[in-house]
Amino acid sequence: MALIPADRQRQIIALIAQDGVVQVQDLSERFDVSVLTIRRDLDYLAEQGFIERTHGGATLRRSLPIEPSYAQKSLEYPTEKQAIAATVAAMVEEGDTLFINSGSTTFEVIKALRDHKVTIVTNNIDAAWVANEEA
Repeated sequence: MALIPADRQRQIIALIAQDGVVQVQDLSERFDVSVLTIRRDLDYLAEQGFIERTHGGATLRRSLPIEPSYAQKSLEYPTEKQAIAATVAAMVEEGDTLFINSGSTTFEVIKALRDHKVTIVTNNIDAAWVANEEA
């Protein structure tokens, strides 16, 4: 009895986890489905981020470094971030318009600019709130 695609795909992931690599032809024979069906399964699993396609097969996706959270980043290098913010604030002139991206360092820059008469455009909601507060 043929497996439904989701079950077959789960088994493919388990095989890759066990063996490290799988080949399209081997999977086709194992599951008694066409090579095209296996290719579609592997393409789908790759699109979902579970595996990486190789020539004629697949491997498990190599894990990517995990990006620290914004809260974690905001606690790192506070003195350096404040120094950067002070340097930026010293370069800004009254009436300037600044486009400032989100980030823990740019948050410090916005805090340092609170007493400046400037226009700040940002995608950081917390920073926008801080920018509107009195210094």
